[in-house]
Amino acid sequence: MTPQTELAKHSPLTRQLCFYLSLLCLLAFSAWCYLPGDTGPVMLDDHSSLQKLSVVTAEPELARELIFGEVSGPLGRPVSMASFVYEKLIWGDSPQISKRVNIALHALNGLLVGLLLLRLFSFISFPRAAGLAVVLTALWLLAPILVSTVLYSVQRMTILSCLFMLLAVHAYIFTRESWGNVWRCLFWLVLLLTFFAAGMFAKENTAVVLPIILLMELMWFQFKDRAGNQIDSLRRLSYLLVAAGAVGLLLIISIKIPSYINGYGHRPFDLGERLMTEMRIVWDYIAQTFWPDIKRLGLYHDDYPISTSFTEPLSTLWSALGWLAVLGAIGLAYLSEWGRRLAFGLIWFLVGHSLESTFLPLELYFEHRNYFPNIAWCLVIGTVVIMMQRRWSEMYTALLSCLAFYILIMTMNTLSLAKIWGSRELLTLHQVVGHPNSFRANSDMAILLASVGDANASAHYAAKAHDSSLQKRDGDRIVREIALACMAGESVPIQTIESLGKKDAKRPISSVSSLLTLVRLIQDGKCPSLNAELLADQFAEIYLPLGQSATAAAEVYFSLAVLENALARYDKAYQYSLAHLALKPRNVRSLLMNLHFVSALELNEEKHKLLQTLSEMSEQGLLSLSQQQTLELYTEQ
Repeated sequence: MTPQTELAKHSPLTRQLCFYLSLLCLLAFSAWCYLPGDTGPVMLDDHSSLQKLSVVTAEPELARELIFGEVSGPLGRPVSMASFVYEKLIWGDSPQISKRVNIALHALNGLLVGLLLLRLFSFISFPRAAGLAVVLTALWLLAPILVSTVLYSVQRMTILSCLFMLLAVHAYIFTRESWGNVWRCLFWLVLLLTFFAAGMFAKENTAVVLPIILLMELMWFQFKDRAGNQIDSLRRLSYLLVAAGAVGLLLIISIKIPSYINGYGHRPFDLGERLMTEMRIVWDYIAQTFWPDIKRLGLYHDDYPISTSFTEPLSTLWSALGWLAVLGAIGLAYLSEWGRRLAFGLIWFLVGHSLESTFLPLELYFEHRNYFPNIAWCLVIGTVVIMMQRRWSEMYTALLSCLAFYILIMTMNTLSLAKIWGSRELLTLHQVVGHPNSFRANSDMAILLASVGDANASAHYAAKAHDSSLQKRDGDRIVREIALACMAGESVPIQTIESLGKKDAKRPISSVSSLLTLVRLIQDGKCPSLNAELLADQFAEIYLPLGQSATAAAEVYFSLAVLENALARYDKAYQYSLAHLALKPRNVRSLLMNLHFVSALELNEEKHKLLQTLSEMSEQGLLSLSQQQTLELYTEQ
C-alpha cells in the first residue's frame, strides 16, 4: 500500500484533528521546556525599559504615560509597553510573570508557524503536509538559540513583532485566496495593514515583513491559485509593488545614509567594519542554529572580534565569498519552479536580517535577531524533504526520523539552557565561561562575588572586565572598585578615592552605568563604610572648578547631581544640573531637578524663571503626568 493510499483511509476531518492535537501537545511541551527559566534574573535593558514600570501597580493612572513614554525605538513601541504595563496591572510586578508571558507568546507564535507551514506545504499539494509542519515547528520552537529571546523579558518586543508579522503573512494568504471577492479581499487586506502597524509599534524591524510577503508571492505561490491557474492581475500588482519598494528603499537609504554614518560616533567600529563583521556573524548565527556551541549561547557577545579589513581576520574574506556563493545559488535556483521555492527560504532569512544585521549603528551580535528569520529554515528543510520525497518516496520516513532525533538533541540543549537561565548564579557562571573576554560577563561575575562578600575574587573579575573594556579609563575602573567594595561590605581606602581623575584628566569617566550604580548604592544606604562626602569632594574637584578642562557625558553630570542631592549639598548639585542642561537644554527631568535645587537654595528669581519655562512646556504637552504632578508641588508653594 502506498503512503498516499494509506493516508487516504483517514478522512480530512480526522487528519485535521490529529494535526491540531499534535500541534497543541507540542506547544504545551515547549512551554514546559522553558518554564525552568522563569525564575531567572533581570538583565541589561530590563533595568532601563521595564523596572520603571513597577510604579504602575501603585499608581494605575500612570499607565498611559508609561505606555507612550518609551524611547528605545523611533516609534516608541507602545504595543510592547502596553503588554508589560497591563501585565503588571493584572498580575503584579514580578519578573517571573514577565518571563511566563514571553513563554506563552512563544507558544502562540509556534501555533502560527505550524499553521503557516501547513498552508504553504498544502498549496503545493504535499499529502503529508500536516506531519511535516508539526515536526518543523518543533525545530523552530525548541531551537537553543531562541532561549535568550524567550527568557530575556524585554525581548517581548521581538516576540510581539514576530507575532504580528506572522499574522500579517496569514492575512496575506487569506487576501490572495479571496482575490475574486472584492469585499472579502479588502477585509483581509485591511487586517494585514492593521497587523503590520501593530507590529511596527511593537518593534520597528516588523518592516521586513512587507518584502517577505511580496517575495513569497513571487517565489512560492508564483501567482497561481490552488488549481494551478495564473492570476495575472496579482502578478502585475506584485511586480509594481516590488518596483515601488525598490525605488522607495533607495530613496530612504540616500536620504538617511549620512545620519547612519554619523550614528557610529559612540561605537568602537565604523559602518564598513560593521558590515564586514556582520558577514561573519550571520554565518555564526547559522552555525549556532544547527549545531550550537552551548557554552557560547547567551546574552553577552561583546567579545566578538571586529573585522578591520577583509583579511583581519581572514575569515571575513571567506564569509564574503560564502555570501557571494549563496547569492549566486539563489540566482540559479530562481530559474526553476522548485528552485524558487527553495530559494525563498534563504531569501526570508536574509531579508529578516536586513535591518538589524547590516547598516544600522547597533551592537554587533544578539541572538534574538534570529527569532523571526529562523522560521526560514523550516521552509528550506521542508522544501528539501518534499523534493526528495517526490523523487524517492521511500526515504520520507527515514528523513522524518532523522529530523525527530535531531530535534530531540536540540530539545535537551534547550532544557539545559532554560535551567541555567533560571538561576542568576548559573547564568553568570555560564556567561563568563563561554565568554572569558566579555566585559559584561566579567562585570556580572564581579558583582555576583561582591554580593556574597568575596571581595578578593570580585576584584579579580573586575580587573578582567577592565582589561576587556574597549574604553579602559582609569576613572571607570576606580568607580567600579568602589561600587564593588560597597556591595561586599568592604571599606574603601582614601587613596583610592583621591586617585580619581589623576589619569585621563580631560575625560576621566565614560561609563554612565557604573557611576549611576555607585550613586544608587550610596542613596540606598548600602555604603556605610564609604566616606561619601570625600568621594563627592573628589568629583567636585574634577568637574566643578572654574576653567576646569575635564568633560563628561550629560548623564554623568546628572548622576553627580543626584549624589550631591543625597548628601543635601544643593549648591554643588545645582552646578551639576546646570552642566547637564548645558548639554541637554530644555530637558524636563533636569529642569525639574534644577527647580528643586533653586528652591532649596532660595534662589527666588531663578525659581520664577524655571516655573514659567516648565509651565509653558506643560501647556505644550511636553510634560508627562508624573512630571506635571511634580511641578504642581512647587507652584503651590
